[in-house]
Amino acid sequence: MADPAAEAARITAAVGAHVFDLAAGLPLRAHLLRLGGDEHRLVVTFHHIAIDGWSVEIFFRELGELYGDADAGGAPVLQYADYALWQRDRLQGDVLDALTAHWRAVLGDDPQALAVPTDHPRPRHRSFRGAVVTRELGPELTARLRSSAGPSAERST
Repeated sequence: MADPAAEAARITAAVGAHVFDLAAGLPLRAHLLRLGGDEHRLVVTFHHIAIDGWSVEIFFRELGELYGDADAGGAPVLQYADYALWQRDRLQGDVLDALTAHWRAVLGDDPQALAVPTDHPRPRHRSFRGAVVTRELGPELTARLRSSAGPSAERST
């Protein structure tokens, strides 16, 4: 039999490379791989429209809490579900109308195509090698970003 960790790595890479079909499925996939005995690996893949950096931290923290609660026989308390309900309740009526009007004014009703530089064509095969790019925003750009964020944007320093 193949090395379970190597096979799990191969499956994880294949799962990550699989394109989401948002018209036919959910923007989330989960696979539980058995490495052997009591050892498992959970592979969770999200489409970027489903979750952001802040939300993914909550998701995995709560997943760990659910696992711990189930292991201890306790009942889970989930923050993410409460937050999603709060957001849905909050973004209605006048608040939703004001935010929609703001973004329509900022973005316009007919967005133009993005001018993406093509000086580096995409490779034939994806490597999934990432990089960190650090940029410092000046005070003028920061002020412009904050003013375009709308009336309900949280201000932080």
